[in-house]
Amino acid sequence: MAKGAGTVTEATTEQLLAQAAQDYAADRLEAAAKGLEAALKRQPLAAALYTNLAVVFERMGDPRARGRLSVALALAPSLAVAWFNLGNRHAREAAPDAAARVFRRVLALDGRHVGALTNLANALRDGDSFDAALGLYRRALSLDPGAAESLYNYGTALHLAGEVEGAARAYRLALARTPHDAWRLRLATLLPPISDTEAMIEGWRRRFEQGVARLAAAPLAIADPLHDCHWTNFYLAYHDRDDRVLQERASRLWLHASPSLGADLAPPAPRAGSKIRLGFVSAYFKAHTIGSLFQGVIEAIDRTRFTVVVCQCGPAEDAMGETIQALADEYLTLPLDLDQARSRIAAARLDALLYTDIGMDPMTYYLAHARLARLQLATWGHPVTTGIAAIDHFISAKDFDADGADAHYSERLVRLDALLLCWQPQPIDLGATPRAKLGLAEGGRAYLCAQSLFKLHPRFDAVLARILAEDDRAVLHFIEGHRRPWCDRIQARLGRLRGDAQDRVRFLPRLSAEDFVRAMAAADAVLDTPGFSGGKTSLECLATATPVVTMPSAYLRGRLTYGFYCRIGIEDCIAKTPEDYARIAVRLAQEPDWRAEIAARIGARAPSLFGTTPPVREFEAFLAERLSR
Repeated sequence: MAKGAGTVTEATTEQLLAQAAQDYAADRLEAAAKGLEAALKRQPLAAALYTNLAVVFERMGDPRARGRLSVALALAPSLAVAWFNLGNRHAREAAPDAAARVFRRVLALDGRHVGALTNLANALRDGDSFDAALGLYRRALSLDPGAAESLYNYGTALHLAGEVEGAARAYRLALARTPHDAWRLRLATLLPPISDTEAMIEGWRRRFEQGVARLAAAPLAIADPLHDCHWTNFYLAYHDRDDRVLQERASRLWLHASPSLGADLAPPAPRAGSKIRLGFVSAYFKAHTIGSLFQGVIEAIDRTRFTVVVCQCGPAEDAMGETIQALADEYLTLPLDLDQARSRIAAARLDALLYTDIGMDPMTYYLAHARLARLQLATWGHPVTTGIAAIDHFISAKDFDADGADAHYSERLVRLDALLLCWQPQPIDLGATPRAKLGLAEGGRAYLCAQSLFKLHPRFDAVLARILAEDDRAVLHFIEGHRRPWCDRIQARLGRLRGDAQDRVRFLPRLSAEDFVRAMAAADAVLDTPGFSGGKTSLECLATATPVVTMPSAYLRGRLTYGFYCRIGIEDCIAKTPEDYARIAVRLAQEPDWRAEIAARIGARAPSLFGTTPPVREFEAFLAERLSR
């Protein structure tokens, strides 16, 4: 080396790691990964470095993350942080059972690991262990009362339990410790799963409207909505109100908070004469109501004119998911990462994209804000307007949407002759499970409302109380679901109207799919929920010639059962008033001969609803005409 030439000093391992940490904090992920890889060349057995590299790769969406984590665990099986990151990976992949097993292992290694306690609670709260989840959140907060993440997650759990004021307090405490725009948005748009009164509904809707307006007028930045704010406005639809204005304002707020949601990635017009590329997107193309309802539509699409691309958000590893995958011409498992998912859909170069259930899952709600196809559509899987400007049309049907319903939609409403459906009931031996084992009252008349408890509008309480008053042997039955606090809330609501409700209301444990249908067939009267009626449950009733009482509302979501009845020309169980509803229900329960006569007519006519392709052909014709403009 010549005299006076400069020398290059090689960075120490500590300097490499310090720089990698700075790069990671500044979101320079590729630089952070290179720094960690350089450090690993010097310390190839350092399990902690493999763990850190896995974290960086995870944020980059790099599939090498899983391998690096595996190496870390092989080198150090007792490294709690590596197990913790593996649990987080399972959680992101929507595998809560696997995540729970791993977080329990972390806690076996370190019983005071606040993050593992919180994330184990997160994994449990959506399953059958809700009370256990609340206990874990409290334990985490006892170890670290100022842990903002634990407070926020505890608030989310309280919200799901229906303790919405408690949730708001937890969110405020979390925000006081760590200001976070995503948490501000959650607080501003809280809605109770179960409302006690009409006044409570109106109060929370006002808070929602005011909260959205307040945030829309302020600086707001949410870089990764799916990760930072796993949000939907799901409960808004159960108020039996016109939701268009609130839905539109909520959508605009999201574009204000995260402008990248509105990316325009639509492909150019296709070559003349080529097949129409039609995409279906959902998180529920698996053993779920949505998978069941739309599997037949996906299968029935004419492959001489269309190429069907099924886009499944996250894994769908069950028999129905595998069936739907096999029916697709092309099948995309979308990663639970918005940027990557948008890119995958855009690369499919779709002419039309149908969202089957916008509003039920955060991923599809966020995706729907981008322009990913020339024509974008929503339909009745979640039967309420989306409020999203990038959704061009809402696919509904005559009878199912009332006259003047166009005003309820931000999308242009399309009324097909019949609902977009090609559903085929599965054969079930209705007598395989005795009535007593199904949980139905033996000594009284069983009135079964088999809908989710959040569909029970406070206005329906008076109808239920009237049934109890008019039939002294009536026992009301509901399906318990995941969260016992909801049952307690419904019980208390009915108890305020009827002092004997405690003894005449029964909550059935969750039933298998087959026993669910058997219970409806065995009940003395099946009750639809006014304001948000059954879809698949009502189809299952009609498939087994089981009458179900319904009362249509002004909105699609309250007219599904009504629409099915209109299609088969049977009006006996369609109520015009609340008093009429109670009268029909009591007559069904008390007059078996009348019920049997209606059942016979349903049995003769209902098959015309099932497995039919005309709605699919009409939908195809609409797409072809619309795309030719």
